[in-house]
Amino acid sequence: MKSIDPVNVNSQQKSSAKKQEVLKQIAQIDSHLSAIEIKRNYILSDPAEKAMALEQGWFAEMKKIENSLLNKKNELKALIKD
Repeated sequence: MKSIDPVNVNSQQKSSAKKQEVLKQIAQIDSHLSAIEIKRNYILSDPAEKAMALEQGWFAEMKKIENSLLNKKNELKALIKD
């Protein structure tokens, strides 16, 4: 019988926990991106809201946030790709 190396089991558990945390963060980013898209669609459906959002730079700000979130998501995906 071959015994299980406790060091490998422990590191595998830590690795799995780390992966789960990264996946959770990716899910949160996806949720945030979805919320932005829902709000964008709402604003675009209402001419008064759209005019106000354009005036306040909302679309440009959301684009910056989306790009930042997508970059973070790609970084997180790279962490668990190994």
